[in-house]
Amino acid sequence: MGIEVMRSSSVFFAVVHAFLPALAHAGDDCSPNNRLSEIAARKHTALIGPLAVAELENKHMVVIRETGMALPFGDQNRNWQEMKAAMKPGDQIYQVVFQDGIFHADYHILARNGCAIRSLAGSIT
Repeated sequence: MGIEVMRSSSVFFAVVHAFLPALAHAGDDCSPNNRLSEIAARKHTALIGPLAVAELENKHMVVIRETGMALPFGDQNRNWQEMKAAMKPGDQIYQVVFQDGIFHADYHILARNGCAIRSLAGSIT
């Protein structure tokens, strides 16, 4: 089982990095791979959103086994908090879903001016 989990994790991160090879920084020009229009046009990919922060936090509330605390995005909460802190007026959050047969991967992106600038790992099955 441990090998399967590691393999799945490796596949997930490979998929995320393939779809968002170099996330832009706020002052950079947007790479074509990071444009929302390009992400939405990819085969087997859906771009869902924009999504509200409160809606996402309610939907992705996870109880941490060790502490019993409920946190948005569970073990990814620190990364979620960093993504929220990076938001500026006009920024939007989307979910990217890749589905090809039985393979599924999803993650969230922070978009500014039509460009994905940050990502938050999601799930893979």
